[in-house]
Amino acid sequence: MSADLNEDDRFMGLALEAGLTGLGRAAPNPCVGALLVKDGRVLARGGHRFDGGPHAESVVLSQAGTDARGATLYVTLEPCCHVGRQPPCTEAIQAAGIREVVVGMVDPDPRMSGRGIQHLTQQGIRLRVGVRQEDCEALDPGYIHRQEEGRPRVVLKTAATLEGNVATQSGHSQWITGATARGLGHELRARVGAVMIGRGTLEADQPRLTARFDGHTPWWRLDNDYQPKRLVVGGARCDHELPAEGGARWYLGPGLGSSFERYLDLPRLSGGEVNWPSALRRLAKEGVNAVLVEGGPQLAGSLMRAGVVDEWLAFTAPATLGGQGRAALAGDGTDHMTGATRGQVELVERLGDDVLVWTRFREGPSFAAQEKLLRCLRGEME
Repeated sequence: MSADLNEDDRFMGLALEAGLTGLGRAAPNPCVGALLVKDGRVLARGGHRFDGGPHAESVVLSQAGTDARGATLYVTLEPCCHVGRQPPCTEAIQAAGIREVVVGMVDPDPRMSGRGIQHLTQQGIRLRVGVRQEDCEALDPGYIHRQEEGRPRVVLKTAATLEGNVATQSGHSQWITGATARGLGHELRARVGAVMIGRGTLEADQPRLTARFDGHTPWWRLDNDYQPKRLVVGGARCDHELPAEGGARWYLGPGLGSSFERYLDLPRLSGGEVNWPSALRRLAKEGVNAVLVEGGPQLAGSLMRAGVVDEWLAFTAPATLGGQGRAALAGDGTDHMTGATRGQVELVERLGDDVLVWTRFREGPSFAAQEKLLRCLRGEME
């Protein structure tokens, strides 16, 4: 554990670590971690593991039992005060005799938005808010984005050659990048919670779209074996199948008659292209907080033209096709550089022989920030 942190930061760091158990699988709920401390000693810690399960506050209060009376609760997100599938955490906190609550961030859910903090304050419980707030926001950027924007956060991932091709002219693309870069892609599948491709990619590559670690499970995965939802976008019925092993299979297009568990026919524009702002709002209502897009140039280009790509992980391999191939984005781009979409570079690093440039196009907590948080927490543990 790092000696450079003050007590509040150190304890909130442990709460953040506990919240990692919900990465990917807690959606549409947020990832939340909690820690109970009394006389400088940790009594209990835990997180919200999955949608519908006990909230982080309930987990630690249950662990501590009567020892919780007079303790301080550290929690990464404002405790809830509304009745859902779980009882209000504010009532459990009050009943347990908690002396003080230290909150990382206010919950952007309009049902909350400070109401939980206000309720606890009115009950005479001491409150402190904003400890490691940026880190607490980075814990679950998808949840925050869905609450604030009304749609999932969209993360585009591409792997390209030096000249920017993501496949040969015949469509062959396995593999452009090396194992290290692909490993980060698998981590993101697990953390983002849903992976999206187009029907063409399903037919050409027959991917599994699962998070696979080949015996090298990331340290943050804890007890979490979650597999992401697998979303396939198509404009016609799809008779190709995803393997049964893995996360839930959704077909986003006219369907029936194949192996998908869910069918959502997305709204479309007059020309037949998906109306992405409306479609993403539909996915948000279905409980999707974030989407990792691994589709081909058609899907990627469609999302970029719609202006809904929030982050782009561009992996570049030191390889060339020696001529024309398939570019990362299909479709007509802007005719003038003044019309180019510009973002902010969040991370540049070498992964094996490949290079990653991680760009953010929209303000707010990002999965790039989440990646940095994970590395920070790992360092604090050492």
